[in-house]
Amino acid sequence: MNNKGNKALLIVAIVLICMIAFFVYYFFFSSINDSKIKYYNPKSMVEGYINALIKKDYKEAIKYIYLPDNSFVNSKDMESFIKTKYYYNDIDKMQISDVIEEEQTLYKVILSDSNENTIKININLIERTVNDYRIEESDIYITDYMISVPKNTDVFIDNYEVRKELLIKNNNDEDIYLIPAIGAFEKDFRLVNKLSTKETKVTPINSSDIIKLSIELSNNELKEKAYSFIKTTWNNMYTGYSKKDDISNYMKYFDESFKVDDVKNYYSKGFKKISTGLTSIGKFQSYKITNIIDNEEEPSIIINDELIKVNFGYSLSWKWKFAGANSAVKMNMNRYSSLVLKVKDDSFVIYEVPDIGLFNYTSQYTRDF
Repeated sequence: MNNKGNKALLIVAIVLICMIAFFVYYFFFSSINDSKIKYYNPKSMVEGYINALIKKDYKEAIKYIYLPDNSFVNSKDMESFIKTKYYYNDIDKMQISDVIEEEQTLYKVILSDSNENTIKININLIERTVNDYRIEESDIYITDYMISVPKNTDVFIDNYEVRKELLIKNNNDEDIYLIPAIGAFEKDFRLVNKLSTKETKVTPINSSDIIKLSIELSNNELKEKAYSFIKTTWNNMYTGYSKKDDISNYMKYFDESFKVDDVKNYYSKGFKKISTGLTSIGKFQSYKITNIIDNEEEPSIIINDELIKVNFGYSLSWKWKFAGANSAVKMNMNRYSSLVLKVKDDSFVIYEVPDIGLFNYTSQYTRDF
């Protein structure tokens, strides 16, 4: 009898547990399902979209929009987009009074307020796949947007990282990304590599060109180290040339891609050219870079995660020594120049010389700054 009673209680307990589980499932999960967007139902889609706009709930509204895969379009773009619409200033005072199906993917929504003012809005839909619809608002974004950034740089748009799968081309200097769709409104771009970081605002526009985003060398410590390297290297090379040191002692300042004959253009030929006197009884000597400053018109930039193009102004002083004279005429110039440096360990090497005049040009009349 006791066993039978225990069995009956067990059965009752199991039934109660099942009933509780059913009610939990029904009330909890059914409420979740009711809150989901009915992408299979065009009319429901239209109503949900317009109601989200009425409430100014742009995080909800963007869920209804058709967006290509890997898009950079968000609720901020949605709000900017709706603000361009003729109904923006009035829609929040209205409610839907009718939704009319004109075609399978075209609906007319009629809204009215308490004063019987009405607004009519046409809504187009796209059937992505069978019974899977989205609202068509293609003016909110630009498709196939290409950007170029310094090589090995991470790109963030509105704090979302651009995945490397979108990288379509790269070379020694740049990475080119193809963004399938990007909001046609102001975006926050952040470029990050191990040498520097840049934050900038960009408003994408329709263009067949690649939008080139550069990174200025904003790391002042790194920039000052580069200036010091340039100044020390130039002065050491000239001192070595004056003492007739072998050129091999100065190859260490250059990237391994440079051959001895390349460096001779600067060390031998360049320094010889600036040391030649105006007459046979005198010559120029005692050259020295005394100062390096920023080029305010053309800032230094990051080329990739190990190369920087340093644009700078330098002050060069020297003397014109007459043969047999005890004194010399002092001269100087201020000139702009540039060098591409490669970061190597805790210093640099010269990677490219865009301005050979840095080594073979002097004129006391040059005053770039």
